[in-house]
Amino acid sequence: MLKMYPKKKPNEMIRHLFHGTKGTDPKLIYESKYGLDIRFARSGLYGEGIYFAEHSSYSHQYAH
Repeated sequence: MLKMYPKKKPNEMIRHLFHGTKGTDPKLIYESKYGLDIRFARSGLYGEGIYFAEHSSYSHQYAH
């Protein structure tokens, strides 16, 4: 990102996003060398993928 936007400061590109893992223990994700892995994704409203929300209240309904 810094190479693509050299005039931007790192803190201008940081964004907090939220992700629910209803069926998967979050520990399996953050201790994995792969992190968020499409192989464990289920088909959502917009098809198979890894979805993020800008507000934690939305992701909370998908909490483990």
